[in-house]
Amino acid sequence: MVPAGEEFVSHVALLDVPLGELPGFYEREAGYRIVRVPFSVKGQDGSIVEEGHALMCAACDDDAEADRLWAPDGDLAQYCEDQGYVRDWMRRALRPLWPSPQADMPLCPCPCAGSAESVEERLEAIAEEELPQGLMPGKALYPAPGYLRDCAQAHEAAGMLQHFLDSTCLSDRRTALSEYLAANPGLDAFTRASV
Repeated sequence: MVPAGEEFVSHVALLDVPLGELPGFYEREAGYRIVRVPFSVKGQDGSIVEEGHALMCAACDDDAEADRLWAPDGDLAQYCEDQGYVRDWMRRALRPLWPSPQADMPLCPCPCAGSAESVEERLEAIAEEELPQGLMPGKALYPAPGYLRDCAQAHEAAGMLQHFLDSTCLSDRRTALSEYLAANPGLDAFTRASV
């Protein structure tokens, strides 16, 4: 998540994580700023039936913030049982973790558009100098088709696919997934539950 106007409301799935599994959650989400946020659940009549606080993965302002939060003595790494995994992940992660928003990022076809092949299979056959733009440090990032499909299926199952497509933006922080998909019709198969 990234900041939006105060009037913006996000519809999300809440997951119960047993206390003993929280260290694994923190390890898996290394690189994010984990924040405590309020939530409310509305009943069918619109009344609030539950309120509380939950953990949310938020974007860091930049790589320096992520490095501080996840350093061995950082505010977030302290919640991890296996800090070695977090240090290794932060060292190996594609940089920048948090590219600056790009006002001039063009919409472009994904190299996997129209194909259900996994990103890994496609990349094995591509020389390093031919890597898609989204996989080169410092360049625009585009959604991996397989991961996009998984997210779309989960949101469709929850009845929130259109909200997901309209409220999730590319790394320019302004282009909605729905706009990106409209400009790249070859990716239609990656947002259908039947895939």
